[in-house]
Amino acid sequence: MDMNVIIPRQHRVSFSRFLSHKDPRIRAVAREMQALDAQTRAEWRQMRREEREIEDHMPETWEDREVMSPPPIPHTAMDGEDVDDDEIPF
Repeated sequence: MDMNVIIPRQHRVSFSRFLSHKDPRIRAVAREMQALDAQTRAEWRQMRREEREIEDHMPETWEDREVMSPPPIPHTAMDGEDVDDDEIPF
């Protein structure tokens, strides 16, 4: 038996017959599987809640992020060079 037992929805009706089986060992295993199913589903729900909390704090798009860009580097005149503010420095 796997630790992460999940009883698929479409098999629950057929699985329920094992809960009332005449053999006590089969009933015991079925109850154990049912308990593991419930535990696994609870763990998955908790993980999904945590994922949603993280997603709620994430920006929806890149435009929503406040991106800090470095300040522009001012062009400084080199020896003998005139700096014209209207001129492209490269």
